[in-house]
Amino acid sequence: LTRRWALDRSHLIHAISFGDEGTAGRTFPWEFAFFAGFAILITMAVNLAGVLAVFAFLIIPAFSASLIANGFGKRLVVGWGLGTAGSFAGLVCAYVADLPVGATVVSVLGMVPIIAGAIRFLGGRARA
Repeated sequence: LTRRWALDRSHLIHAISFGDEGTAGRTFPWEFAFFAGFAILITMAVNLAGVLAVFAFLIIPAFSASLIANGFGKRLVVGWGLGTAGSFAGLVCAYVADLPVGATVVSVLGMVPIIAGAIRFLGGRARA
């Protein structure tokens, strides 16, 4: 069974592409290019800003947006807004209190899901 799985490449088509089997061969090069470019970009960003800051910017706004908005488009816009607002608030806090910028921005972004959870708890989530 393991040998069959290793030799049969059809499972790769379904793992990489959500299209039917006929379109997977055409989308694979684009998906490969996207993920290869994403890997290079993340590696460069981690070298520049640090692991904690990069993954805070990647994960926290998207998670917070998923708590208070429904639908891909709404979550995208809300996530961008939360990320921008959290970054700006972190920069202002770092400037006013004379704190390290990276740690302050990550800390402020860490409070964003708590605020989003409170908004959801209080009934602010849009109904689909």
